[in-house]
Amino acid sequence: MDADRLQRLKSMCRGYVDAGELPFAQVLVAKDGEVQLRDSYGYSDLATKAPIAKDAIVRLYSMTKPITCVAALVCFERGLFLMDDPVEVHLPEFRDISVMENGELVKPKRPPNVRQLFMHTAGIGNTSRGAHKAWPAEDGSLTPPASLEEHVKRIAAVPLKHHPGDRWDYSSCHVVLGRLVEVWSGVAFSDFLQREIFGPLGIDDIGFSVPTEKRERVPRNYQATRGGQDNGKDPADSTNVGRPGQWEGQVVTLVDVTADSTWFFDDEPHWHRSSPSGGLAGTLEDYWRFCQCLLDNLRGEPFRGVRLLSRKTLELMVQNHSCAEQQPVNGAPGVGFGLGVAVCVDARQSASLASEGEFYWGGNASTYFWIDPREGVVCVFLSQVMPGNFYPLESKLRTMVNQAIVGPSPSKRS
Repeated sequence: MDADRLQRLKSMCRGYVDAGELPFAQVLVAKDGEVQLRDSYGYSDLATKAPIAKDAIVRLYSMTKPITCVAALVCFERGLFLMDDPVEVHLPEFRDISVMENGELVKPKRPPNVRQLFMHTAGIGNTSRGAHKAWPAEDGSLTPPASLEEHVKRIAAVPLKHHPGDRWDYSSCHVVLGRLVEVWSGVAFSDFLQREIFGPLGIDDIGFSVPTEKRERVPRNYQATRGGQDNGKDPADSTNVGRPGQWEGQVVTLVDVTADSTWFFDDEPHWHRSSPSGGLAGTLEDYWRFCQCLLDNLRGEPFRGVRLLSRKTLELMVQNHSCAEQQPVNGAPGVGFGLGVAVCVDARQSASLASEGEFYWGGNASTYFWIDPREGVVCVFLSQVMPGNFYPLESKLRTMVNQAIVGPSPSKRS
């Protein structure tokens, strides 16, 4: 990678901070296991101008999901389930589910299976919002569930949005998948992650809670608005994407919403606490280690002596499993979905500097990662602005990283 060209990435990230559009930007780029760029710039608190710590612990939100899927695949390698097992085989609460179709409850055409949980095609809605909210307790209150087991039982009681397998729909499927990890392994989900993933990788700062002595490293969280108005769209809606020049003449304001996003400090039940869908907080170094291990294992090599999954299992994970009716994923042309990650299946349609076979995901507070097996590149980006697609950061990051790749293409290397 060309070091001078990589400075364009650094300048772009810092430009968002200097313009007041991000509180801070942290980015790490590695190629073939060697870190090419690591930069941390900005403020953990815009009011006090306290500098962001290089080891800041940020809310990862949906970047929790790929970790959950890897945990489930660890169980898969141990023969604890098959991909096409009906969910009800392992979770009896899914035996008598129904589908909401044209305002009426009907039986599903087929039972949801485990593979569909990985893929967001099981028919389960996003049960944290809207008509499919799963928080009402038996007494009608909106008390968050006190355990993952209770959380999933409430999800099972909510009618499916569509018949399993009919379409891709961003959902709470990975909450159910995390509960299955508990059932298969016999230990709490958080303990399984520590034992099988975080411990072996030497990750010390990632988890569902932040110890008191580390809390000063957690930055404030912000909501982005334009002209004093928020975007008014579901963050999972792919049409809610920033475009160059979109904010010309408009003031972008960052509103502090930290009070609504401190579940990892609280002892009271919260729907994000221990959530396999979006409950983790961690550092730039933490998440890079996880990503680099996936890439190295996919290449048939251990990462610092650690092999989370076999090459064959990772090849299954990062293949496109979506049929034509389930694409484009999240409305993005040229993108399919594997077992818990988006996958570039047509770089031309994606209209970006992506490689086919590249896989990625992001979180709702402007956190992103992608892994490019063809080029051997890992990129992790962290900030704390909601929603995660308010700016066209993901596309710009990919451009700035990949324009710095100047060596021969992998197919032409001797």
